[in-house]
Amino acid sequence: METRSVRRAAEILIHIGGEPEGLSLSEASRRVGLSKATTYRILQTLVDSQFARQDEQSTRYFIGDGLLRLTRGVGAYEELVRNARPVMETLRDKTRETVTLVVPSGEHRLTIEVALGTHELKAAPEKGGTKPLYAGAAGRVLLAYLPSEQTAGLLNKPRLRSVTRATITSTAALLQKMESIRKTGLAISMEEAVLGQFAVAAPIFRDGDTIIAALNLCGPTARITPEIVEQLAKTVSAAAKKISQKLRSASFHS
Repeated sequence: METRSVRRAAEILIHIGGEPEGLSLSEASRRVGLSKATTYRILQTLVDSQFARQDEQSTRYFIGDGLLRLTRGVGAYEELVRNARPVMETLRDKTRETVTLVVPSGEHRLTIEVALGTHELKAAPEKGGTKPLYAGAAGRVLLAYLPSEQTAGLLNKPRLRSVTRATITSTAALLQKMESIRKTGLAISMEEAVLGQFAVAAPIFRDGDTIIAALNLCGPTARITPEIVEQLAKTVSAAAKKISQKLRSASFHS
C-alpha cells in the first residue's frame, strides 16, 4: 500500500475510533473528503485485515479485533480473556443471558469478549463494539473505579450526550451513581445503552483495587422483575470476584 493510501486508511480509522456508534460509508467518505468508491475500497482493505469490521445489520463500520489487539497489547488481552471466558460461560449457562467482558478505551467502553445467551430472544452485542463510558451498567462500573485523571475530561462536562431516552446525561446524577457503585460493587441499568435491554455489571480487579475490566450480563427488559435483578446481581458479583481471584493468582505465579 503506497504512502498516500496508508495515510488515508489511518485517517479513516481515527474517525471510526472516535465514533462509538460507528460510521456509515457516506459519513466516512465525507469525513476524509474522498469519493464513496475510494472510501469503500479502503474500508474493505481494513475489514480484510481485521483493522475494521462492518456490522451486518446497520452496515456501519467499527474498529476491528486486529487493531484492538495491537492497541491494547496482545498479552494482557489474551490473559484477561483466557481467565474470564470459562467463568463467563458458566454464568451464561446458569442464567441463559448474554455475558460480556468490557474494558475502558478512552471515554468509551469496549467489548472484548461475548458469551451469547441461550434464550431465543437475547441481547447480542458485538465483540469490538463501543459505547460511551457513562451509558449503561458496565461503563459506570469502570467510571466508578478508574483513576480520576482518566475520567476528569468526561466528568467535567455539565451534560452528556444521550444514547437512548433513558441515558443518564447529568454529570451530578452520574457521580451519585458512581458513589453507590463503590459502596455496593454493582451497577444496574435499564435501557440506558440499548433500548429494551437491561444490564447488571460488576468490577474485575487485577491488583488490589486496580480495575481492569467489568463483567456485564444483559438481556431483554421484558424478562426482568425486581426479584430476578436482585438474584442476578448476586450471581454477577460472585462471578466477577472469581475472575479477579484468577487474575491475581496468575500474576502471583507468573
